[in-house]
Amino acid sequence: MVKNSGFLFVWEPRGGWSETNVRVLCSELGLVHCVDPLEKESLYGEPQYFRLHGGPHYRNRYTKDELEHLRDKLGEKETYVLFNNLNMHQDALAFDHLMRGEAGLPFLLR
Repeated sequence: MVKNSGFLFVWEPRGGWSETNVRVLCSELGLVHCVDPLEKESLYGEPQYFRLHGGPHYRNRYTKDELEHLRDKLGEKETYVLFNNLNMHQDALAFDHLMRGEAGLPFLLR
């Protein structure tokens, strides 16, 4: 394992990487496997790092059901969640609202 001097290195593979190759590379290089947890499972590393792209062209606005599903994926591990879509600000606020257990979400979600 590569010593990374306190830095957290995250890798989001693109293309046709096999799960075995992703696990091996992450393990050997000390990388956290970054995924969209609504599409794939993280294969290696802690903390978890989730990056949600918002579907084709980054346009998706996440529904309450999708945000609840995301919350359920967190488990007990320390997790970072990055909304990387056109509605990232609204989605992040809605997710924060949900995580705090506040009644109702602050935005209308489809």
